Amino acid sequence: GHSVDAVTAEDGSFRLRGVVPDARWHIHTAHTGYLEDERADQRLSRGDTLRIILEDGAVAEVRVVFMPGKTPVPGMQVRLRQAGTQEPQAEETSITTNKKGIAQFPRTRPGKYIVQCVRDVADENPIASRDVSLTSGTERIEMGIPSPGELAGRITTDSRVPAPEGVLLHFRDDQQKHEFQAATKVTSGAYTLSGVPEGRYTVRASVAESAPITRQNVRITSGNRT
Repeated sequence: GHSVDAVTAEDGSFRLRGVVPDARWHIHTAHTGYLEDERADQRLSRGDTLRIILEDGAVAEVRVVFMPGKTPVPGMQVRLRQAGTQEPQAEETSITTNKKGIAQFPRTRPGKYIVQCVRDVADENPIASRDVSLTSGTERIEMGIPSPGELAGRITTDSRVPAPEGVLLHFRDDQQKHEFQAATKVTSGAYTLSGVPEGRYTVRASVAESAPITRQNVRITSGNRT
């Protein structure tokens, strides 16, 4: 369908040009710090004046950092969910942190919320969670998460020759919340896996036409190489 856009002037006024007279329109108004205004099936005639009053909203600015050290965490999913309800229609939004580790929710209804850091939008096991109360204005929230660890090693054959390229390693933590995979490099048999959450893991190495080798209780600690 036909659409037109306008930006308000300093006094809040705006002018819509190219509007088809006497047609019905869906009007959407948005501005940082205010709740969005939606008007469906609005009939507009030539010369009409439309008055829109935006309700005060909250801006939630969430900064995610690795602890200790407070290094920003880019690419982290931050989930903002309305607290105190299990209803499917409960207000919930997910935004990915930028290069500075910040996720901003610019138009939020004031109230009580749960802020969660997750690896992806479908993750039901948050890395960090915090209850917050949002009022009109900007609320800056810092979420600290443990620094990830790193797992590195080398695979050799029974005769101590480096394993061939392409040995697949599968890592699963004991609580079955996290799974990772890595593969050995060319000729060296070495592998490195970064960004591994702290915990105890079971490691399984698989190579074609051979029985998999399993090692249990491999401990990864925050910020260290194992």
